[in-house]
Amino acid sequence: MRRLVVMLLAAAFLAPKSVDARMNYRRLLLDLPVSEAPERPLIIRALGNSRRKKSMRALLNRLNDLSLPVSERRALVEALGDLGYEKALFSLVAEWARLLERRFKLRTLPEEEEGLRASVVLAVGKVARSGDQEALGVLRRAVVDDERDVVLAAAVGLGRV
Repeated sequence: MRRLVVMLLAAAFLAPKSVDARMNYRRLLLDLPVSEAPERPLIIRALGNSRRKKSMRALLNRLNDLSLPVSERRALVEALGDLGYEKALFSLVAEWARLLERRFKLRTLPEEEEGLRASVVLAVGKVARSGDQEALGVLRRAVVDDERDVVLAAAVGLGRV
């Protein structure tokens, strides 16, 4: 009898929290476009941890906005990698190509953008499926990169694919 009472009390305390979590997730999606700049990367990372397809769509739409600061773009890429949906691969490969082109034009990128490149490679490794040629192309190119963090991210990605 005592065990039953404990289980019922635990269920009563935990059930409202799971309902609130769903509401918070929806609230995060609504708050993202209007939040202050320092808060956005935190919101984006929380959405990445949500494991919801609706989050992926919102984050992919946001990644296409090239006017975003690098810190927010990096959070977007990391969140897409954490979500792990293969549909994000096309956008991640496009981001990799954009960064390679920018690096070629400038010859060197600022340190923050080099970190973004490493995050893109790691995210590609997380969302790719075995034998995916686009992902393998990005990872093979990244393995021979000059930046150590990019090479390490590629090695991790190749280990997964």
